[in-house]
Amino acid sequence: MGHERFGANIIIEKGDFKEMMELNLYQITTKLLQESFGGQKEVCGIEIGTKCGDLTRTALWALPQCQLYTIDPYEHRDGAEFEAGEMQDYHNQNHAFAETRLLIPEFGDRVVMLIMRSKDAYPWIIEKNPGKKFDFLLVDGDHSEEGIKTDLDLYYPLVKEGGFAIFHDFGQCHPLSEILQERFKDKIQVGGDFTGYVFG
Repeated sequence: MGHERFGANIIIEKGDFKEMMELNLYQITTKLLQESFGGQKEVCGIEIGTKCGDLTRTALWALPQCQLYTIDPYEHRDGAEFEAGEMQDYHNQNHAFAETRLLIPEFGDRVVMLIMRSKDAYPWIIEKNPGKKFDFLLVDGDHSEEGIKTDLDLYYPLVKEGGFAIFHDFGQCHPLSEILQERFKDKIQVGGDFTGYVFG
């Protein structure tokens, strides 16, 4: 099959490219989860950047057998760009809203909210899951250079072979886009809604 280039060092199959570019983040997540793990008895993933729980709920709805650790510190950081720089009231409201949407009987114990920075959540997850590889990783967290590199270094090695990682704001936010291109080169694929994804 032929290929089509989309930006530096990104190569995508033509058929997949057209289909995925027409989908948004939530549709891409649903599609990849169901196609990759629909027949798997147990599925477990990690999400970095819960915010209001939209993508969290998408993953839990996509697969009834899915369990998910979702991480967000819900904290203001002075001088930070993007949402981390918003006032604390903004984060408090998002936190409260996420809890009303995720900590409900429908999801039961399938979702664990970790209210901390991802670097602090990492040892907690490792301790609870010694030696475990996870099926998928959803990343829409700290967009600073340090934050992005820390999340990649800590969490991407936890994705099992045959699993995948999804990164939101790819192609839209910098330096996130450049860091992901440098790290994954031609392995990263592009969907609509500024979604990048790579298979483990």
